Amino acid sequence: MESRFSSNGDGQQRMDGERQALIQTELNPLVLAQLQALQGRTVQGLALWQDSIADEEVEEGVSEEDRVFVDFDLYLEGRDLLEIYAATVYSGFDDEPMAGLDEIAQALGEMTGRGAILSEVTTDDEEGLVLVFATEDDESLIIAPSGWVLGHWDELPEEEEYS
Repeated sequence: MESRFSSNGDGQQRMDGERQALIQTELNPLVLAQLQALQGRTVQGLALWQDSIADEEVEEGVSEEDRVFVDFDLYLEGRDLLEIYAATVYSGFDDEPMAGLDEIAQALGEMTGRGAILSEVTTDDEEGLVLVFATEDDESLIIAPSGWVLGHWDELPEEEEYS
């Protein structure tokens, strides 16, 4: 299983590049059902971006130590790719969101390395998307993305440090 760090493009409405995929920010029953079809899939790799589209909303830059929102690509078994935008990461349902890019990267990387599965796709009280990753050891992480894109992958990312 792979994890990596990279720099992403900008643009909350459309991503630059060949795909020009629209980032989804609202759930409806059809979209939720599509995402729930991914439940039980093993995480094959993860690419954490150094910047987040959430940074565009902040006038002053966000330091890595203060970062709460992250963007990452989640490579799932079955060649499904779930691109996650402006997500907060929690170690438990009653916990505060993790802070600091290194802490978040370590938590996501450790879960990926332990054979995490996407165990649950659900909604919060405000009908926002919630993803739960779990391992066989009953460790879990809760991800609350503000946006996402569902696609397919051909190759897993190469492991690299921040770029």
